[in-house]
Amino acid sequence: MSNIKVLYLFVTSICNAKCHFCFYGEELNKKEDLTFDELEQFSKNLGRINSLMISGGEPFTRKDLHKVVTLFHKNNKIKYVSIPTNGSLVERSLKQIKEICSNKDLFVRIQISLDDFAKEHDEIRKVPDGFKKAIDLISKIKILKKTYPNLSVSVSSVLSSFNKDTAVDFSKYVNDLNVDDHNVEIERPTLGTISEDDSELSKWSNNAWREQMTTIVNIFKSVVNLNIQRYSLNNHEKKYRLGFIGPLLREIMVKLQFKIKNNLILEGKKWPISCVAGKKSLVIDHNGTFRACEMRSAIGNIKNYDFNFKNIYESAEYKNELETIRKVQCWKNCTHGCNIGLSIQYNKLSFLIVLKEALKTILSRIKFIFLKKYDGLG
Repeated sequence: MSNIKVLYLFVTSICNAKCHFCFYGEELNKKEDLTFDELEQFSKNLGRINSLMISGGEPFTRKDLHKVVTLFHKNNKIKYVSIPTNGSLVERSLKQIKEICSNKDLFVRIQISLDDFAKEHDEIRKVPDGFKKAIDLISKIKILKKTYPNLSVSVSSVLSSFNKDTAVDFSKYVNDLNVDDHNVEIERPTLGTISEDDSELSKWSNNAWREQMTTIVNIFKSVVNLNIQRYSLNNHEKKYRLGFIGPLLREIMVKLQFKIKNNLILEGKKWPISCVAGKKSLVIDHNGTFRACEMRSAIGNIKNYDFNFKNIYESAEYKNELETIRKVQCWKNCTHGCNIGLSIQYNKLSFLIVLKEALKTILSRIKFIFLKKYDGLG
C-alpha cells in the first residue's frame, strides 16, 4: 500500500472572497463538491495518514466541515489538521472549531488570512469588513484556546507587489495580536512553477520583473527574520505539536524553505533535493479530481476508481504521473512552500542538509542567549 502521509483536501469550491492572487480561482463556486458519503467512502479505503490539510474555497462555508475532519480522524488516525480561512464567517467558524477540537488528541491549527492593514486587506480579498471580521475571529479563538489545549491560531499572509511596502510594519502588527505563528508566502502565481509551460516564464529574464522580485524577496527575508525571532526564539509560551523542540524545528524548517526559495528566485538554482509530491502526499479537489500536486494537472477522479485509494495507487495513470514528475523534475523551479517543507521532511537526502542547518541554528541560539544577538538569514 502507499506511503501517503499528507492529504490536501479541497472540501469546497464555494468562496465569498475574490483574491486576485488565487491560483484556484477558475475552480471556485462550481457547486460540484463531494458529498459527505463520498468522502466517507474514500476515507475508509485510504489507510492511516498523519496530516489533513484542508483547503477550498472558504472551508467554513461547508456546514459539515467538522464532520469531515472527525471522519478522517476516526478512519485515518490523523494527528494534525490545518484549516485556512478568510475569517469572515465568525460564528459559524467558532461552532465548527469547537466540534473539531472535541477530538482531544487531534492538534487543530486555524490559519487566518490577513495580508495588510484593514483598508488594503479588504481591497485585496474583496470581502466587506473582512479585516474586522478576521480580527474578531482571532480574538474569539484565543478565548477558546483556554478550553481546548489542542487548538492553535495563526496568521497567514501572502506577500506581493500589492502589500510589499507595508509588509514589515504589518508583521509587527501581527506580533501584537499574540497569535501562535505568522506564516508568510510569496504570491504563487507570480513566482509559481517556472517551467516550459508556465506563462510567467517570459518574465524570468525581464529585468524590471527581476528587480521587483529582488525587492520582494528582500522584504520577505526581513519578515522571515522578524518571525523567527518572535515565534521561535522569544515566544516559548506558544503551542507546538512537539513541545519544547517545536520552536527549534520550526526555525530550521523556515530557514531551509527561505534559502531554497531565495536561491531559486534570485539565482535560478534548483532545489537541492527532489520533491515527494505524489509519493508522500495527495491532492483531492472539491469535485473528486486528484493530482500529485496543486500545481500539476489532474490525474483522474476518485469516482472513477470506486473511491478506493488502492485502485488509484495501483493504476497506470498514477504511476505514469510519478514517473513524469521524476523525469521532468518540475520541482526544480517551484516555490510551493508546502511541498518544499514536505520534501525536506521526507526526503532521504535531506538528512545532511537538515543536520548542517540544525548545527548552525543551535550555535546561533547560543549566541542569542548569551549575547542577545540574532544572526538571521545572513
